[in-house]
Amino acid sequence: MLVTSGTASPIGGVFRFVRLTPNTQINSKGETLFYSSVYDVPNIGIADGLFLITRDGIKKIVVSGDVLPDNREAYIPVGSLNDKGEVAFTSKKTNPFGEDDSGIYLYSEGQIKKILFAGDPTPVGGKFEPLSKVFEDIPEARINNNSAIAFKAAVKKGRTPLAIFLASPKALLKVVAVGDQVDEGKIADIGSFALNDLGQVAFFAFDKDHKTLGVYKATPVTPNIQSVKLKQKKGKLELRVNGSGFITNDTVIEINGVALDVMIYPEDAREEGGTSVQAISRDGRLEELLQAGQTAQVTVFNALTNQRSSVKEFVR
Repeated sequence: MLVTSGTASPIGGVFRFVRLTPNTQINSKGETLFYSSVYDVPNIGIADGLFLITRDGIKKIVVSGDVLPDNREAYIPVGSLNDKGEVAFTSKKTNPFGEDDSGIYLYSEGQIKKILFAGDPTPVGGKFEPLSKVFEDIPEARINNNSAIAFKAAVKKGRTPLAIFLASPKALLKVVAVGDQVDEGKIADIGSFALNDLGQVAFFAFDKDHKTLGVYKATPVTPNIQSVKLKQKKGKLELRVNGSGFITNDTVIEINGVALDVMIYPEDAREEGGTSVQAISRDGRLEELLQAGQTAQVTVFNALTNQRSSVKEFVR
């Protein structure tokens, strides 16, 4: 037995399993994520939320009423668990009769970070619709052991009405969208999906008559370096790397395995879908890392998909 109705909760009161909720989840360490109501909570009364059973006991992840980033309020959180004990969760809205307040969040090491809010711009144009617009009773976000989060979302006034995205707190990447072409025809709707630790997404696709086109797998593109240039700008060194498969706000340049800071992703180099063809670093260590006449090994790393480019040799 892990927990039953009547077990004491970490926020006071006792658990009561009175709602029809998503399935529990368990990771490779045996930690178990579950949703429950809690009765007789001091100063609250009844609360609902996500809890994680660990070797050290049960801890709260998030409950309805908790303050989220941007002073938003958690409401009916639905979560996904990885082996790090991180949880990606959705929060639908605070007031069903008022402005939609839905969003997707990441719980990691006791902190909650925003992934997106309804109304935020998307990498395919337009803005994210409320999570309820995907026409699912319980919209879900899935997290892998690389901390990447996959979710399906509706888009308002974008170049597609619906897509699956891969995200972190700093980057958004389109995986597949309504309107994309597959061998069997054009995708008119997307059904259930799954995410693995390689950043691959498997999904059902349907045609305009809602007949199943098939089950497909989308695999992230490996970043590729085409050229490397070192420039002097306003008395400081600037390293410019051009290529393909870079992820805006995510790709990091590495020199001999050392990851650079002060990354820039120029607006004119950004592509639809969340990728970029150029990454720039103005890291203060460039002078030290790129010695004149010495060959340096330059790579780029996409943290979101856990992929690294082949080495490009560069001599200053």
